Amino acid sequence: MFRLFDAGHKQRLFENIAAATQGAQEMIQYKQIGLFAKCDPAYGAGVAKALNIDPAGRNRANDIGAADKSEEASLRARKHLP
Repeated sequence: MFRLFDAGHKQRLFENIAAATQGAQEMIQYKQIGLFAKCDPAYGAGVAKALNIDPAGRNRANDIGAADKSEEASLRARKHLP
């Protein structure tokens, strides 16, 4: 559907998504931008611009996500200890 939108529709979409995710954690914003970019690079770039975020920073989100997974695994391991 995104590719069928005219420029005005796309801009409103970017602004609506940015408004809805403004208060989300930065990691979540980057992950969403990455998902949007998989659909269409212009979609991810438009949302990133509306959020004033560097879309290249989504690599940071992957690093943050990896750290979160490592921490989760550590917490799970501790639960099994007496």
